Amino acid sequence: MVRIPHDPELAGGSPPEFPRPFAVGRLAQGARTVAIEATAAELTALATRFAIAAIDRLDASLEIALLHGGIVRVRGSYRAAVVQTCVVTLEPVPAIIEESVEMIFSPVENPADGAPVTVTWGEDDPPEPIRDGGIDLGEAIAQRLAVALDPYPRALDAGLPEDSPNQAAGDMPFAALRRLKPDGSGGE
Repeated sequence: MVRIPHDPELAGGSPPEFPRPFAVGRLAQGARTVAIEATAAELTALATRFAIAAIDRLDASLEIALLHGGIVRVRGSYRAAVVQTCVVTLEPVPAIIEESVEMIFSPVENPADGAPVTVTWGEDDPPEPIRDGGIDLGEAIAQRLAVALDPYPRALDAGLPEDSPNQAAGDMPFAALRRLKPDGSGGE
């Protein structure tokens, strides 16, 4: 297994928060297994990017293989420890995310960035581009993590007022407004 350290010199330009470039030419001798792990600074930057409280851990073990036609397949898994904020109570909601991944990368045929890509429901995602002879494993994993985050995290015992069967009607959020109406009925 090869460990890919963070190297800003290899990333070039303004790199994403978790850059782990991998040169596809390294696959000439066969498939490679690599491990990547985000540094503390990268975890903080990713948490800011994803607008969550914290990411305490993000690492991946990946097998990279060169297929026919210059296509590269990346298979493996990643593990992340994240802390999101409960949408009801604003309490921290820790979670462990572990997922298997399989990604396909292909050489860029038309380098026109921003060209529209049409994806039909139920079809596989189109291959990611291989740019300048390489792929960014860290950014690919970061994107998978972003999709896996819970869009509405809730603490275990968090409930909205209407979720509570023991709550009296007078305690509901708009009950005070109803009482302000002249007849107190809440009707028109």
